Amino acid sequence: MKSKLVLFGFLLVISASLNATIIHIPEDQPTIQLGLNSANSGDTVLVSQGIYYENIIWPEVNGIILLSESGAEQTIIDGNNVANTIKLEYYLIDTTTVIDGFTICNGNATGTFGGGGIYAHANPIIQNCIIENNTAPTMGGGGGIFHNLGGKAIIRYNIIRNNSTEEEGEVGGGIYLCVSQADIYGNIIYDNYAEFGGGGIGCYSTDNHFIKNNQIYNNSSGQGSGIRFHETLICLVEDNEIHHNLANEIGGGIFFTNSAYLEIIGNQIHHNESLENGGGIGVPYGESAYQTIIHQNDIFLNSAEGNGAGIYYELANDTLNAENNWWGDASGPYNEQLNPNGTGNEVYGDVDFIPWATEPFFPYQGPVWHIATWGNDVTGDGSADNPFATIQHGIDVSTDGDTVLVSEGTYYENIIWPDVNGIVLLSELGAENTIIDGNNVSNTIILQFYSQIDTTTVIDGFTICNGNATDTFGGGGIYAYGSDPVIQNCIIENNTSSNVGGGILHHWASRAVIRYNIIRNNSAEKGGGIGLVVSQADVEGNEIYDNIATCSGGGISCYTTFDHSISNNEIYNNSCSGWGGGGISCSETGVLLDGNNIHHNIANAGGAIRIAAVGMEIINSLIHHNVTSGCGAGIHCYNSGLDLVNVTLSENTATGNSGGIYCSASNPSLVNCILWNDLPEEICVYSGTVTATYSDIQDGWTGIGNIDADPLFADPQNGDFHLTWANFPIPDSTMSPCIDTGDPNSPLDPDSTRADMGAYYFDQNQQGVEDTPILPARCLLYQNYPNPFYTSATISFLATRLRSASPRQAKIEIYNIKGQFVRTLYPMTNDQCQMTNIVWDGKDNNGKPVGSSIYFYRLKMGDKVIDTKKCLLLK
Repeated sequence: MKSKLVLFGFLLVISASLNATIIHIPEDQPTIQLGLNSANSGDTVLVSQGIYYENIIWPEVNGIILLSESGAEQTIIDGNNVANTIKLEYYLIDTTTVIDGFTICNGNATGTFGGGGIYAHANPIIQNCIIENNTAPTMGGGGGIFHNLGGKAIIRYNIIRNNSTEEEGEVGGGIYLCVSQADIYGNIIYDNYAEFGGGGIGCYSTDNHFIKNNQIYNNSSGQGSGIRFHETLICLVEDNEIHHNLANEIGGGIFFTNSAYLEIIGNQIHHNESLENGGGIGVPYGESAYQTIIHQNDIFLNSAEGNGAGIYYELANDTLNAENNWWGDASGPYNEQLNPNGTGNEVYGDVDFIPWATEPFFPYQGPVWHIATWGNDVTGDGSADNPFATIQHGIDVSTDGDTVLVSEGTYYENIIWPDVNGIVLLSELGAENTIIDGNNVSNTIILQFYSQIDTTTVIDGFTICNGNATDTFGGGGIYAYGSDPVIQNCIIENNTSSNVGGGILHHWASRAVIRYNIIRNNSAEKGGGIGLVVSQADVEGNEIYDNIATCSGGGISCYTTFDHSISNNEIYNNSCSGWGGGGISCSETGVLLDGNNIHHNIANAGGAIRIAAVGMEIINSLIHHNVTSGCGAGIHCYNSGLDLVNVTLSENTATGNSGGIYCSASNPSLVNCILWNDLPEEICVYSGTVTATYSDIQDGWTGIGNIDADPLFADPQNGDFHLTWANFPIPDSTMSPCIDTGDPNSPLDPDSTRADMGAYYFDQNQQGVEDTPILPARCLLYQNYPNPFYTSATISFLATRLRSASPRQAKIEIYNIKGQFVRTLYPMTNDQCQMTNIVWDGKDNNGKPVGSSIYFYRLKMGDKVIDTKKCLLLK
């Protein structure tokens, strides 16, 4: 059962009164309590978003609607741990009374019968609420909701979580029904706790109610951690998913005793655990299970330390009717007498389980679809225990928001992405262990839906190789036409295109994100590594090397594109034998290059960069050791606008003119730049004008603040172009002339001194006399592996060198989905250039395991937040 929370807008047609009014909070009344007190039957109390610290006593008026304007996440009623958050004690209140769209939290039922969040000796509708962090520490029960001595309440479409009852003998961590009736459907009930029984739902002396279409998981108690029934008559439990609940005594999923006319039909009851007996269902004592039927359920992968992993039934005076269920295997359940060869969940006691289903009634329906090389697309259902064999089948069955989780191995596929947005294709063990091989047949992955696929679609953690784009416009590894996915943490290698984009082609689309990938050994006519055509993209934090283009752009080719950002990449050892641009070629493009290291590339023109009819800005970047057989080993600029700020060009070599910058029909502007030891000269102007200010240019260049002096690089032959000051802080000849000599109107360097020239500044906050520190050029936070994870996850980040940060302590902070702090991890002192891995064991700062949920982790350098990502913990 794939259950999703459906939020219903509430529509009320008032026929009883023509004088019904809407009372606005806080405009008409300052508090919700005063709004309710002033309301008549049929009135609506409409509450604006915000936090309301109140302990509400419902007036003796039936038919009031309490409604939020902005929904539960934005509208909070906080009981402040003083008393019940909401109390309804007027028995004549019926389902014309509605509570709709609030977070109801921090209620405390001390001194009352129970119901920390809501106590109802009444029969309202409670819907679309988040009921969390409430407690009933004494007397009765019902940490979240207590329905007591009532008629027929309705509890639907709520999230009920992290509520508790703490006193011995108390029942119903999430919900407690006591001598009452209620319809409970469409709720998500998890992470609740009851000391005695019914971690999710507890029922005592109830009748004529149903519990349907709920997700009940990760609850804990002594007995019946999902649902506990005692002396219950006529109850339907149907189409629920009851899983991963833990009982300290008996009945991990469901417990019942002294109850009759129970129908438990069509549920998925799995991964529940009991520390004694009855992992799935436990019936330990009592008078009878008269006319109780348990039919057409999937009861599987439950466990018990004692007996009855599936069902434990201790009564001897009746036989429990549990026919026609799926027990986790076609061989049926294990039973010592009736089916000793069964390998499904154990059935213990006088239980009639014959016949049993030989396949599940409710095939697995995600939202995480599992893929494994040993899986099967025909007999598999996409679950972790019965995965599909191909990635193609996994994404074909996915809907928006689903994750296709791929285990390690090599998958020989040519994937055609379906016309579905929001699918996350994720590897369990990362790119080195999870390979999608196009087998040189066609593109390895094609996404081809104009304006349908955006950055909620993610491809994360694969080696994508041996794609061949002979039958398409390009993109041997990945071809994204009219699609804007996030492509991250991948190795994209050994792909080819006869046209554009050997590794990746992003074509005719708006804003893709290509980040934290290794893109190598790909080839194409244009854009050996990446081709961007009539599109936008953010290309960030990649290693792009050993790619080949026969026309333009060995590493990256941009054509008729706009508003690109190419930042914090290392682009090296690429080559182009045609027009030029060994590292990057751009034409008819607007692009920002920020924080890149472009080196050891080769081309006929523009060894590192070739631009034509372009508006380009290059900042905080290093361009070195590039080679051209023509002109402009560093930059070949034709008919373009070009601004360089804090750029270092050095050790570039041209056979023709200009190792640094070659200018034709262009007017480049340089500020705070260093051009040094480029051959045969730093700048060659064929036509146009080069304007330079506050720059260090070998052999000189006219302009305000320019100098011609050895910049005293640390180790230029080995690629270290940081400025040195051997006798720091003594201002002598060992101090680079580029320190504190940049444009005085430029922003200060991070050490609060005047701007330096070049890509890297000298940090004057260092202690004592030492070599120039190499500063992190980029701090990249990667997606955790695996994701989702079950016991532990590895979080990785890369700290390389950056102008804008100094070496400070790094840390990972983890928060839950509510934004509450969970854990801090201190992986390293970030004064070295390295990839760092750290394992989160799923525990908080107190060493206590946290529950299944979405968590956010963020990388901080000192007080600066670098990046935030989310992960999914399943237990």
